[in-house]
Amino acid sequence: MLLADPPYCSGGATRSDRKAGTSTKYQQSGSAPLSEFAGDARDERSFRLWSTLWMCEALRILEPGSSAVVFSDWRQLANTQDAVQAAGFVFRGIVVWVKPAARPQPNSFRNDAEFAVWATKGPIDRRPLPGARYLPGNYTYPPPRRKRACI
Repeated sequence: MLLADPPYCSGGATRSDRKAGTSTKYQQSGSAPLSEFAGDARDERSFRLWSTLWMCEALRILEPGSSAVVFSDWRQLANTQDAVQAAGFVFRGIVVWVKPAARPQPNSFRNDAEFAVWATKGPIDRRPLPGARYLPGNYTYPPPRRKRACI
């Protein structure tokens, strides 16, 4: 199986926004600092090409019938779907990950979901045999619990 959560490269509307550090783009002020990570400043076209390249490599080493699950946000969802198919995977669908603790945005819909693009290397067995698993199409992750300081 391939399970990937690549940088989404979507933290800004302009080139200078995208080039900002990841802790600046994805962190609320006043929270504990997170470490920076590289590879998050690609534009849409280079993101799609880069994703296709690494997915081609992943496809090469996977066993026939293997699943690939690649996480994305709404801004890169179409590019991620395109890259999965361009790499040679069979696109199977999208799993929604609902995040109830997402920040509200004034005069906007809340961005409270991310997506997992599901694909396979070739065909899969869909016969309803005994022991077959039926997985949900969406998951909800509860908000994190606040930790108490021990005195």
